[in-house]
Amino acid sequence: MKNTILFIVFALLFTSYSASAQEFPIDGTTHKITYSEVVQTSASLKKATIYDRALSWAMNNKYKITKMDKANSILGCEASIVMNYPGPRVGMNDTGFIKFDILIDGKDGRYKYTYTNFRHEGHKGKGNGGVLELPKAECGKYVLPDNGWAKIKKETPRITENIITDMKVSIEPQGTPAPKKTEW
Repeated sequence: MKNTILFIVFALLFTSYSASAQEFPIDGTTHKITYSEVVQTSASLKKATIYDRALSWAMNNKYKITKMDKANSILGCEASIVMNYPGPRVGMNDTGFIKFDILIDGKDGRYKYTYTNFRHEGHKGKGNGGVLELPKAECGKYVLPDNGWAKIKKETPRITENIITDMKVSIEPQGTPAPKKTEW
């Protein structure tokens, strides 16, 4: 009886931990993790200003610039975030990177951002977990154990939301942003 109760408690704890490990928005078409929103700015904020501020934000964060189209106010970059997680040796942590692509498309008075292609790369290319949509790390549990993969997937949404907030404040720092406009 005691063993059954312990098993049920353990199963419930494991299930709730596993369920909370992935809190990603999934795009219905691409089936990829995708954060996207149209952000309404003040009417006086021109697309060139949005582009300049987005570029400055990306460069300040040392993101790799992948697309620069100032005339159309389109900026692409690759973010790389350092993350520590449990490694295959008990009590030892490994370090890797969460990488994802950011596209910012500005118009006068609004912009649309899209964060997608989330993936894990191990330090110096060792122990790559692969795309975060995978239930288990691509490199296998002996290189990146399940609890390390779970931590990566649990921490990434929080980190991403903080990056999005920082980007919004950098593009329009004064006052509160205008209400969301869902049409692009």
